[in-house]
Amino acid sequence: MARALDGFFMALGFLASLAHGSSWPLLFLVFGDMTNTFVSYNATANFTLNGTSPADEFEDTMSDYSLRYVYIGIGVYVVTYIHIAFLQLSGERQTYRLRKMFFKALLRQNIGWYDSQQSGELTTRLAE
Repeated sequence: MARALDGFFMALGFLASLAHGSSWPLLFLVFGDMTNTFVSYNATANFTLNGTSPADEFEDTMSDYSLRYVYIGIGVYVVTYIHIAFLQLSGERQTYRLRKMFFKALLRQNIGWYDSQQSGELTTRLAE
């Protein structure tokens, strides 16, 4: 019962969920680079090159990695919001349309059909 707009919302939500899922490999790549920096700093901690100490360079590099984590976190927040919002919007629109069709079908029934149904069953079906 999905319309074209609902299909667009679902496609956008699924693409955002793929972007959300790709955040873990990105985090692993940044973490791997950061680990390599730790190892190389440990190997060169006693040397000074071109007037800069390895500690200053190490701190600058770690600041860059921290910013990468922040940017990835902001990106994950945005794509997660898009993912949830558009899939929920599409689901609500489709549910509304199905309930409306069901209610119209109920109104087209013969009067005797209502006598054969139990009390409250129709409202329960509409609410489900």
